[in-house]
Amino acid sequence: MKIILAGDSTVANCPEHEAPMAGWGQYLSAYLEEDVQVNNIAKGGSTTVSFREEGRWETVCGLIEENDIVCIQFGHNDQKPEKKIYSQDFYRNLSKMVLDVKDRKGQPILLTPPERNNFFRNQLFPTLEKEATIIQKVAEENQMPCIQLHHYTKRCYQENGEEKNRDYFMWTMPGEFANYPQGYQDNTHFKESGARLIAEWVAQELKKYLHE
Repeated sequence: MKIILAGDSTVANCPEHEAPMAGWGQYLSAYLEEDVQVNNIAKGGSTTVSFREEGRWETVCGLIEENDIVCIQFGHNDQKPEKKIYSQDFYRNLSKMVLDVKDRKGQPILLTPPERNNFFRNQLFPTLEKEATIIQKVAEENQMPCIQLHHYTKRCYQENGEEKNRDYFMWTMPGEFANYPQGYQDNTHFKESGARLIAEWVAQELKKYLHE
């Protein structure tokens, strides 16, 4: 059985020139049984539109064999105004992906997107609620699993607080990493610790569906 991942940079195997940036898909196999193969097709900057236009969704579909799991997680880039992907577009794009997987006798699983480390006066202010709601709606209409990664990360981040969360995100000091000599401050993308935190939790959720 395979698990195939479709998504953006929060899922992707980040290239070496972006290290220590990492997506949770890089570490998913570490928390699964050895006989489960993970194919990570996610790419940084992807939307539900660009992922198809660049041929990555075609690659995903070409890999699907009966009962393979296809994890689909988008939202961070689809919500950017310049992408002009409106709510109804996001809904339709996800629905089409789900049907494509089902047509190939795979198991589609939607994931709501992990939240950003977005705080004001010690209170987490979510930035992806609309996208998470649409994803849940698609899952409900198709009577399919939806892994509530958005809810999980909101809870974790609020419990930890903004400063502690920075250990999970791409906050680096000047001179700490060769790829970011001036330092870097990013509340969206993960370092290995954050990617592993999510990968471990997603793996536990996926184990419910691995041998159905």
